[in-house]
Amino acid sequence: MKPSPSPRSLPIRWQTLLLLTLALLAAACMLLLIVRWASQPGEQTLSPSAWMQVVSGEEAAVRQAVETAIAENKATALPLLIYDTRVDNITISADGQWATAWLTPLDPQSGEAVPLEPGLAIARKENDVWKAYLPSDPLWSVMIQQAPDDLVSPEQKAEWKKRDDFRPEALNVTFSGYYLPFPGGDTMALTQSTAHDRYTPNGSAHYSFDFATPGYPSKMFNVAAAKGGYVKQAVWTHANGNEANGNYIVLEDRTTNPVSYQLYLHLAQNSIPSEIRTIGTYVRQGRLVGVADDTGISSGHHLHFMVHTNAASYWGNSVDITFQDVSINGGRPRISVDLPFCKSADVCTSVQ
Repeated sequence: MKPSPSPRSLPIRWQTLLLLTLALLAAACMLLLIVRWASQPGEQTLSPSAWMQVVSGEEAAVRQAVETAIAENKATALPLLIYDTRVDNITISADGQWATAWLTPLDPQSGEAVPLEPGLAIARKENDVWKAYLPSDPLWSVMIQQAPDDLVSPEQKAEWKKRDDFRPEALNVTFSGYYLPFPGGDTMALTQSTAHDRYTPNGSAHYSFDFATPGYPSKMFNVAAAKGGYVKQAVWTHANGNEANGNYIVLEDRTTNPVSYQLYLHLAQNSIPSEIRTIGTYVRQGRLVGVADDTGISSGHHLHFMVHTNAASYWGNSVDITFQDVSINGGRPRISVDLPFCKSADVCTSVQ
């Protein structure tokens, strides 16, 4: 006897007919999608080359907006009268309505980018036209906070706000006993001190120092403790070249009044020795604390060194200090670009 067909089975001719019907429906749906896509060119996916042209065009428009802002502010923004400025590292937000760009000072002799902290310009499309805001603009801080998180992360916004909230304190103190923050016998170039005011208009970095190896491009170098202190904060995990986050170590100096904090910023990943990564560890003067790199906002390998009195953060209002191994200005290194930013109480009689 022949086995009875399963009650759930279909004859072969019906199975074939069903598959053919499904195939026709799928083809019809595909055709409908193609027609809809072709009839709405605004929704078509651009080819990689076409997309790159769009991005390049937007970047050029952002650069033009920043350069226009620089030209319009030259009459009132002292740094823009002194330095040639290169606009680079342009980043556009996912929605295409916001952008950031670095303002990098150029060496007037060589035209090379000076290794230091560049300024950050922010731009926004207004009526489909880019408008740029420089750090000296009163609305700059507002724009930073309003920018989308994919362009300026919440962590970066918090850091910018923290820096902007600082205002120079009338401490009227000078701390001494420091040595230059690199091993004895090494020679480094100062790229700015009081000239930090050009891109930090609130003055919190006025007494900071940026050091780099001589010549271009700058290279990494060992960083030594300028003075003894206890580890207050240490960050060492960010990759070299990370433009959003910097590695640093902060040493607490309990011999000053008030207690002060030494900041060593832009260190290389994992360069802080493991034995001094623990909070509270004492670090003697001259000990290796890391290697200068370019982590964070930096136009090249360099060390940002400053002393402040803010226990709550790695950043604070810098205070006047003197180095025992600097022979000019009572122990205060200066270069010519610093002079326009020196205040009446500053010692800026000589440059090196």
